[in-house]
Amino acid sequence: MSFLYPQFLFAFGVLAIPLILHLFHLRKFKVFYFSSISFLQELDTTSKSTRNLRRLLVLIMRLLAFSALILAFAQPYFPEEITPVKTDRVRVVFIDNSQSMAAKGVEGELLSQAKTTALELVKKDKPGTRYFVFTNDFSAEELHPMSQPDAIDYLENIEYSAHSRSSEFIFRSIASSLSDAGMEGNVFVFSDAQKSQWSDPVQDSLALDVRFIRLAAQLVSNKSIDSVWLSTPVHRLNAPYEINVRIVNHSDSDINSLPVKVKVNESEQQFTAEFNGKKETVLSLNYSATSPGYNEIRVEIDDEQLFFDDVMYATFNVRNEQSVGIINGEQETSNVSLVYELDAYYRLSTWDSNQILYQEVDKVDVLVVNEVKQVDRALSEGIKRLLDRGGAVVLIPSGKPDFSSWNELLAGLEMPVMQKKDSLTASLDKIHTHPFFDGVFDTKNPSIQIPVKRSSSLITSGSRSMPLLSYSDGSSFMNVSTKYGNRLFTFSPELNRSNRSLLNSDLFSALFLRIAEFSGGNAPLYLTAGIPSSYTVQTIKTTESPVRVSGNETGFIPRQDRNNEQTVLYFSGGDDEKALRAGIYDLKQDETVIGRLAVNTNREESDPTVLSAEDLTVLATNSGLHSFKVSEISESEEIHRLEGQKDTELWRILLILALLFFMAEMAVLKFVK
Repeated sequence: MSFLYPQFLFAFGVLAIPLILHLFHLRKFKVFYFSSISFLQELDTTSKSTRNLRRLLVLIMRLLAFSALILAFAQPYFPEEITPVKTDRVRVVFIDNSQSMAAKGVEGELLSQAKTTALELVKKDKPGTRYFVFTNDFSAEELHPMSQPDAIDYLENIEYSAHSRSSEFIFRSIASSLSDAGMEGNVFVFSDAQKSQWSDPVQDSLALDVRFIRLAAQLVSNKSIDSVWLSTPVHRLNAPYEINVRIVNHSDSDINSLPVKVKVNESEQQFTAEFNGKKETVLSLNYSATSPGYNEIRVEIDDEQLFFDDVMYATFNVRNEQSVGIINGEQETSNVSLVYELDAYYRLSTWDSNQILYQEVDKVDVLVVNEVKQVDRALSEGIKRLLDRGGAVVLIPSGKPDFSSWNELLAGLEMPVMQKKDSLTASLDKIHTHPFFDGVFDTKNPSIQIPVKRSSSLITSGSRSMPLLSYSDGSSFMNVSTKYGNRLFTFSPELNRSNRSLLNSDLFSALFLRIAEFSGGNAPLYLTAGIPSSYTVQTIKTTESPVRVSGNETGFIPRQDRNNEQTVLYFSGGDDEKALRAGIYDLKQDETVIGRLAVNTNREESDPTVLSAEDLTVLATNSGLHSFKVSEISESEEIHRLEGQKDTELWRILLILALLFFMAEMAVLKFVK
């Protein structure tokens, strides 16, 4: 037997008081003189023995009552027998160090509570015990057994992770590590049992004995900044656009409004987000950039707990202009040039197909090959070179193309090839769902119907592309490449003068303006820590130095792939990226800042909904775990009682016994004369 509050056992010293009173309880008698006291002597003997018995019973009842009361306050319990670790077994500890573990528990943050309880568990083991200590990082160090001192040191230094692993990933990884080490072991999981993390059952049965210690937060509520976005993909100088912020209330109680701080560069303003009883709202702010370069956004709200999603960062690059080059064939349509000539933002250059200045073509942001009849080798190489540099290319074959040279180019780019067919009139009426059309049309499901004379078709099988516009028979009219990151577009040969209704339609202008916007080389506003992603930045051509991420007291060189003046940075959650926290970082090349990168924490755990012990048991059953038991820590004393039988409430029994002993004492005083 153990005691939850052993300090109360010192109160047993108080029991000496009634014992002393009993031993020194002397009564004085008056003396009366009689001639004969034989009868009185017999009566006195009988009364004295009864009186001594009465005192002894009262003392015993009183001592038992106070003893039961003292034990009740000390709260005894029977420790649960934990399987000792044998030489071929290990103790497995998983600490959930995801962002939701920053919620306040009964003794501080849940992560601190989990570490403290796990440390107590490890320190009770015998010296020589081996351990696996896992976190959401599942780093290389965690995949190998540790000694007891190493496990203690590792537990003490666990910090919050950007990762939030699913239950399936966690259990599979633990089972795999045990299998690779040729060991077995009991698994202790310390987590808040967030629904977003622990709802994926393992498909195959796993021979794991799992003890799930569920740590409960005192307040199950949260408000978060879900996302930030701009109303236009192209960020022009002095052009008006909106900064949109989505804020979500994850609490059960409704809120009407919430103060929001928005800082753009050095200018900070405070707004009020109106919820009006809804669970989420979008705050829209008008903004216009007055200088080129990178702009920074910081949005902040106030919340009672879970502060990781109360701040969101974003960066965007404002450009002076965008260069567009057009290579015209003999029968080119002038409509393409007119689209870009009417907007001063686009710097337009044009060349005839027989007088191409490739040194100039290599510098443009968007290249339109406009109804060129035949594609020679130089043009094909120039197109591929521009795509490798990060530019965008639009391919419009001639109405009477050289199928052989065109198909050689298209096949090399893994785009749909052309096939000649009999002339007919078809209806262009299908707009496919794709981010390309976001914000292009006023309605969600726009409809078009444009008659087109056609004499060829695009064969999409085997290509790495997606259709954007199609005919009524399902064949493609316009496709976008998936290989080149939505920077390569191709049309069927019908985009020519014989189809004036198509060239003069509003759709034509909208398509080419959108192509320039969509392929403008704009990097994402922010990346999410812990999620594999990439970021493209324009680098300095005259140096071969790598791009370095620097800021927030950290710096590292990520994996990168460079093509001429463009470098793609890859973030895959490696050990070097553990220090990548929410904030804004400089992208440097030879100490020159060439870009600004915003990073935010993952919002997957913003919803504080947790699974109950019953839900976790169902999860374990569906996962086919060998053994599964849940212990809950929602009150302060339950942390120290983790090793005990929580359901055996001995202190209640002791309180009842104390009451019975007091009643027995009263009965003795009343009925024993």
